[in-house]
Amino acid sequence: MSLEANRHIVRRLVEEAYNQGQMAAAGELLAPGFVGHSPVGETFGREEWKQGVLMLRTTFPDYRLTIDDLIAEGDRVVWRWTMHGTDRGGLAGRPPTGRTATMYGINIERIEDGQIVESWTASDHTPMLQALGILGE
Repeated sequence: MSLEANRHIVRRLVEEAYNQGQMAAAGELLAPGFVGHSPVGETFGREEWKQGVLMLRTTFPDYRLTIDDLIAEGDRVVWRWTMHGTDRGGLAGRPPTGRTATMYGINIERIEDGQIVESWTASDHTPMLQALGILGE
């Protein structure tokens, strides 16, 4: 696939799955054998990815992920992102705070045959946890 086609896959994933909660798009864009790598070294599959996004969208109903940079090379797309959302659902069993939180990260997606087959995430949760009063208590 072309580099532009690979960038388009990531843009669709962000807009349709993350920002609109359309998990059908995730089913199209993430390969059945998808493997995600979390910041703490755990791995997860496509269904766990969907559950994680739905959890974020429940906690932050106005969840918005923006792409700050998007770079494609070979079969990889690297994107730097910012997440904003208001805590209306409570995080980690805590009551909702009503506070707006921000989180930052970088993802690397490996794409084969028009689908994301592997993903690595490096994210900084610190600003979000501080805004919600979880850090610094």
